Amino acid sequence: MKYAQASPKEIMNKKLFIAPLLALAIAAAGCGNSDSNEFIEGYNEATAPLQELTTNLGSAAGGGAGAQAKLNELADGLEDVKAKLADLEPPDGAQDELDAMLKAVDDMTGQVRDIAKSAKSGDVEALTAAATDLQTTATALGTAETNLKAAVED
Repeated sequence: MKYAQASPKEIMNKKLFIAPLLALAIAAAGCGNSDSNEFIEGYNEATAPLQELTTNLGSAAGGGAGAQAKLNELADGLEDVKAKLADLEPPDGAQDELDAMLKAVDDMTGQVRDIAKSAKSGDVEALTAAATDLQTTATALGTAETNLKAAVED
């Protein structure tokens, strides 16, 4: 059986659901003990801009240069979040978890930029590959965030 190849617009529409998942994965920090409150406050402040960035990403679904600009804006925001998170001093026993989260955010930034390039060029194959990688990284990011939250709450 042969399947029709999806257009860049169709793939962008299907794959942009990742953006709200990304915001949820990154922006959720639970309550911790009094020793971790400063870290949690810094974490929440660092990740707060992601909600707006991912909300604004919806207009990128049409593909082309507009999509590239919105996706690059998201990637810039991810770089800013990573820098702010890297400046935080995690509670004892949470450094490895924070490092894993920083790596996932860094990976995601590159993948969002790859999607931006593919969206502009209309390269469906590259767009599909980058979006698949992004889904995998979003899962890794969610796991890293869960592990970080658990380490901070201990």
